[in-house]
Amino acid sequence: MRIYLDLVILINGWIMLLTSLSVALLRSQSIRKSRLAVGTVFMSLYCFSIYLSKGQWIGYILMIMAVIAFYRLRPWLTSVILFVVIHTTYLYSLGLISPQCDIRYHVFLIPTTFSWLISFVFGTLIIILYVQYFHQLSKHQRMAGYHRRIWLKTANQTLELTGYYDSGNQAEYAGLPIVFLKPGLLMTARHEQVVMRLHGFEKVVMVPAELSFDRQRWQWVYAGIMPDLDMENVDVLLNVHTTGG
Repeated sequence: MRIYLDLVILINGWIMLLTSLSVALLRSQSIRKSRLAVGTVFMSLYCFSIYLSKGQWIGYILMIMAVIAFYRLRPWLTSVILFVVIHTTYLYSLGLISPQCDIRYHVFLIPTTFSWLISFVFGTLIIILYVQYFHQLSKHQRMAGYHRRIWLKTANQTLELTGYYDSGNQAEYAGLPIVFLKPGLLMTARHEQVVMRLHGFEKVVMVPAELSFDRQRWQWVYAGIMPDLDMENVDVLLNVHTTGG
């Protein structure tokens, strides 16, 4: 029985590309198309460097670059550990299936006393539990972290903004979801404003508005303005209950 481990690593690289993307979504992080493209390029270079060359450490460096591109430098260590654990677990378990395995180049293996069966089952259970947890998330939670182009319409103006889904924003007022805007975006009269205190914030000024994702279906919301809200590259912090129609 001959197993070409470089082909296994090539497939593993693409599996971990999807895993890294999924973990980022679970963390409710926004992934821009540019970051996704950069991460995909680095992961592709990693896969093919493993497949074509005998130097595996170059591949690991490229993998770390891909993960950093995905994770904005913050939780990169977690993703690197995840990659190394799953990658090494499967690589070593497949290498122990048969002494006739054809290793066409030097392979970085972490010594262990586990049999290949225990190692393989352990790694498989981790992935099964992870996939099961991911599919159990609600639709709104799976949408968390995405940038969305939205339109917000008040009595005085219609704005085209960049929205960001936040799985932690479930605030409501009078049965309507609250979305939070950067200061200075809305021009409203004082008689239209509603002032209330939300948990964790001193004071929130809100106005009724209509929100849409396609300018066809509109949903009533309250647009809250918080002076201390710091949102990078987005205008609106969306609510899990905002559907645009």
